[in-house]
Amino acid sequence: MGATRVSSADEWSRAFARQAKADLAARETLQDNSRLPRCEELHCLQMAVEKLAKAYQLAAGTIGPNEVRRSHAYAEKALPGLYREAMRARGARGVRRWEMEAVRRLARQMDLLHPAVDDGGARPDNTEYPWEDGSGAVQTPAEWKFDGLSALYGRSIGTKLMKVLQVCADDLADGT
Repeated sequence: MGATRVSSADEWSRAFARQAKADLAARETLQDNSRLPRCEELHCLQMAVEKLAKAYQLAAGTIGPNEVRRSHAYAEKALPGLYREAMRARGARGVRRWEMEAVRRLARQMDLLHPAVDDGGARPDNTEYPWEDGSGAVQTPAEWKFDGLSALYGRSIGTKLMKVLQVCADDLADGT
């Protein structure tokens, strides 16, 4: 019997990036369907960003394949660095402070879309399951506005961030 092959961090990175690309494509399709609630496309976005952040950290060697399966809060940690590096790779001399702050805020809001990331119960709103708000009323993701992510829609930073995410997913999936 031969030794069991162990997949490399690079293989895991490319796999996570390929799945992030699929999630981004699903998000785009869902976003274009006005009959669906926003929570559906935001759920795909949260999953895509989490996988892309994991792909980025695996490629950079800051986490290993075993650690990548233990947490859901990766966007806030990885997205600002990924964004900054992507902008530099595309010829930007630097990224404006307001832009990085906006990316950080959006990354945090994307992490909070996952039901397991709730700021110790302070942010129960999520894209998957109903929750009880502070007044005891049961809220539904399909009816929630997710105002913390309004910058993704109709603002230049949202458009730019989505383009960067797509390019990074393509690059990481190709191993570049």
